[in-house]
Amino acid sequence: QYGHLLAVDVGFDRQHLVSLPAAAVGRQYGVFKQALLAHPEITGVTRCSHEPCVGDSHGIQIRKPGADTDASMSILYTDADYVRTLDLKLADGRGFDPERPADAHQAVLLNQAALRQLGDDYGVGQPVELFFRWQGQEIERYKSTVVGIVEDFHHDPLYTSVRPMASASPTTRGASASCWCAWV
Repeated sequence: QYGHLLAVDVGFDRQHLVSLPAAAVGRQYGVFKQALLAHPEITGVTRCSHEPCVGDSHGIQIRKPGADTDASMSILYTDADYVRTLDLKLADGRGFDPERPADAHQAVLLNQAALRQLGDDYGVGQPVELFFRWQGQEIERYKSTVVGIVEDFHHDPLYTSVRPMASASPTTRGASASCWCAWV
């Protein structure tokens, strides 16, 4: 079983990645990131709400504005460097762009599994609402636009199949749980 875990294609290059808990960095993420990037061996630093292939993501609801039905999927909070640092492949659109201020609050990426679940009307450029449901109530609804579709990758533990996932900026909801560094 261990051999299988090492050999399985997770959808990104994990051989040169190191994960550090965000608690070790605290609110000094920007300073920490710049200090790491000062080393020429480190090609990228990113943050995310949980460690790919290990952490279990939270669920979120998604729907088209004004729609009566919604779908449940995983939510992963990432910064603008996540797609590049993990060398994820974009099937359509783009990743988050730090030069576009609206991306920090109004952009969302979906994976291909989410697009298969939701249908093509949820492609790049489409408006969506993301919200949580707790005790029958909708909370923390925010409007976003789909800016990209990433190819499927394992964002949840490897004992699960690739699930539908939405990705939003950490500034949309708050803190990150781990930092990833790519080494060459």
